[in-house]
Amino acid sequence: MSALIRAWQFWVFIMLLMGMVEAIAYFVNVYKNGGIVRLVYRFTGLVIAPVVVLMVLFNLSQSYVNGEDYEYTWNHTVENISECASSAYENDYKQRGIHVFGKIDDLTLRPLIQNNIEWITLAPFIGQNHVEGSLNNLSLDPRQRNKDSILIEKITLAHNRGLSVFLKPHIWLSEGDGKWRSDIFPKNDNVWKSWSANYQEHLLHFAKIAEQNGVELLCVGTELARLSTQKPDFWKQLIAKIRTVYSGQLTYAANWDQEYDIISFWEDLDFIGIQAYFPLVGNGKTNLKDMENSWKKYSKNIKTVSQKFDKPVIFTELGYKSTEDAAARPWRWVTIYDRLFTKVSFKTQAIAYRAFFNTIWKEDWFYGVHIWKWQAKASNGIFEKNHDFTPQNKPAQNIIAAGFATKIEK
Repeated sequence: MSALIRAWQFWVFIMLLMGMVEAIAYFVNVYKNGGIVRLVYRFTGLVIAPVVVLMVLFNLSQSYVNGEDYEYTWNHTVENISECASSAYENDYKQRGIHVFGKIDDLTLRPLIQNNIEWITLAPFIGQNHVEGSLNNLSLDPRQRNKDSILIEKITLAHNRGLSVFLKPHIWLSEGDGKWRSDIFPKNDNVWKSWSANYQEHLLHFAKIAEQNGVELLCVGTELARLSTQKPDFWKQLIAKIRTVYSGQLTYAANWDQEYDIISFWEDLDFIGIQAYFPLVGNGKTNLKDMENSWKKYSKNIKTVSQKFDKPVIFTELGYKSTEDAAARPWRWVTIYDRLFTKVSFKTQAIAYRAFFNTIWKEDWFYGVHIWKWQAKASNGIFEKNHDFTPQNKPAQNIIAAGFATKIEK
């Protein structure tokens, strides 16, 4: 109950409810004092007219938002028309992956296979209230058994269609207060003891599921920058314990900024994992050559880290919104303001992916990418003309299909 009271949504609901009660009381009073004519007059002026004005303004904003003039010729020849995923990974070791959310079945897996995706990334969430607190206790969550069964079903369905699986747990902060999971750092030794014990319990739990269901790759942590850089011994011990129950490959998903190149425990993992939201150009710019040049600059440092630890690199995340600033601030989520006033830009999203495939994808130290993100429910085309990261039914989808179709000789 205390968490509910602290939530801003609760107070918005209360305010709306109180406003509705006041409005009803007001119009009842108008009717009593002035009859039906005055009621209609007041209701029209105070409710109907403002609603009409707002609808007109909204339609004008949407006309602007969806006003991009970008022509793209779809290339169907790059698509996989078979019923099972391709196996290019066996030849060039490039993981062709994408994060998939929502209900998975044979129907929703079909467009993934069609677009040359060979790996699906599943991201179960671990709950935490705030950055200085401890994790939710796994053993006290009565819903966990049901969550596990759903996760196992998704893994099984993917494997049945020839897809490999990357299991990538994320911590979800319910009370972020402007903070992100990279800011997580328990406030004292007692909380740290609890946090580290709970986190180990969660990861060993997922490791056992991964081992029992043949998961090919497991992530030991995602974007926990303060903890990864200030508590390296914890991660080394955790990785060693995970290896006692899981025989597959391991990685960690490090932030692109001030994390991946200062982590000390890459030597204990199979891949250096990077959440690759590197800015490529200035805001509103879409020049392919500029984006490629940016990737070439970032590539030098990434390669240096790869050589230092003698480990290949994967991008545990790479994604671009369908907005004009997608390549300038790839990490930024879509806001309500964007949906009302920022132009949808399929062009920026498409060119950003093309720049990636023209550069990083070809590097011999680079072993693959797991794109953010794909919504299983969007297989019917409902995500056309939106700002979101999903490439579905947009030119970016075809760019990705073509990139993944390209086989790199080792």
